[in-house]
Amino acid sequence: MDRLLHLFTLPRATFIIVVLQTVGLAGLASPWAEHLVPLTPVTLLIIALLLLLHTRPDRLTLAFACAVLVLGFLVEMAGVRTGVIFGHYHYGDALGPKLWDTPLMIGVNWLLLVLCIGPLIAGVALPTWARITVASLVMVGVDLVIEPVAMQLGFWNWDGGVVPMRNYVAWGLVSAVFFAAYFTLPVKRTNPLAPVVLGAQLFFFAGIIGIGALQGREAYTYLALDLFTLSFPLLRSFEPRVRYWRKWPGLFTGTAVMAATFIAWDAIFTATGVWGFNPRYLTGPHIAGLPIEEWLFFLVVPYSCTFIYEVMRYFVRRDVLGPVARPLAIILIGVLTLVGGLHIDRIYTAITFLCTAALLAVHVLVLRSPYLGRFLLAYAVNLVPFILVNGVLTGTLLDEPVVWYNDAENLGIRIGTIPLEDSMYLLFFLLLTVTFYERPLRRAHGDLPPPVPGHGAD
Repeated sequence: MDRLLHLFTLPRATFIIVVLQTVGLAGLASPWAEHLVPLTPVTLLIIALLLLLHTRPDRLTLAFACAVLVLGFLVEMAGVRTGVIFGHYHYGDALGPKLWDTPLMIGVNWLLLVLCIGPLIAGVALPTWARITVASLVMVGVDLVIEPVAMQLGFWNWDGGVVPMRNYVAWGLVSAVFFAAYFTLPVKRTNPLAPVVLGAQLFFFAGIIGIGALQGREAYTYLALDLFTLSFPLLRSFEPRVRYWRKWPGLFTGTAVMAATFIAWDAIFTATGVWGFNPRYLTGPHIAGLPIEEWLFFLVVPYSCTFIYEVMRYFVRRDVLGPVARPLAIILIGVLTLVGGLHIDRIYTAITFLCTAALLAVHVLVLRSPYLGRFLLAYAVNLVPFILVNGVLTGTLLDEPVVWYNDAENLGIRIGTIPLEDSMYLLFFLLLTVTFYERPLRRAHGDLPPPVPGHGAD
């Protein structure tokens, strides 16, 4: 084992994985794609072996890995043969030799995902049940990314060409079983290669989706935007200066509270025609009347915006807006309350402006949040990528908008193609997220001393 680790050091293993995924992405986007797809099983096997090697497995860890391999294969085989577990689907030939209509490599795929997601969640200060839940949800998120690419490349196909919701539910439940064993058994849970593998995998699948969207596969458009939004913040979450991943517990809480609020709001507004979604740019699956891509929006946007907030704290040590944060917030509260009250008949304007004013008032008058100046500065910076992404969603560079708005329910004022209300919508959901993100950190605010290397933005 030590000899192999000396041969395949972390830098060498990283180089191999990055090269494999980059060459694979370039090849699959080329005219020779059909000749390169059969190499997928070899790539998966190499990456899985490198990942297992850097786990430095003992006997119990090797036994766990074998169990995931076998059980992952068996559950997929039962799914294919019966159609009961995941829905009705069948595998193509791209994943190599099959047994009972199921590729032998599918167990390797389960192992690879468990071994790259598990160590990342293991490093977060959460109770065991929360680690199992979060890791399983991450697995479902990865599956959302994988599905359209897998069908495009012929890995597998669903009857009718639509992924059923049952697949995502079953995927999450099976993942929960694997992670329950992973987080309760004394297996090796430290792996420096895990973020490299997860990042490379997401880069590969996001690249394929992005290329598909650019080549005219319009159904990938919204999903590609979600992945584009998440890609850089996720890849940089583990770098040693900001150490964003260490602050995930508060982020998960903030995102959960925000998502529960805004998904309910979103579903009601969609059902009542305040806004809607263009099926031309969606992959198909819906939950509670909302496309899967919209659910992902409320995960990737707060993740990425809060990352910018944290990076700003690390690099901008002076609390630039701190001295004027309260007056600025009070002025904004007054303007939002006035405009929202005067346009009470326009539901998007009224609810967005009045709710944002109320949350700001809580921070100014009740919480007296010492980070309000830093938040407002980060919000101003976040407006730039938000306008870029939301601009595309509302029709910039596209024949039609991905998300359409009923102008009878807003002011009719647009920033390019974006309703003015969206800027306050962003402020509301980002401030709600940061409120819970900051609570467990209990850190100093105001002007800060130079950062200490290895201690993040604290």
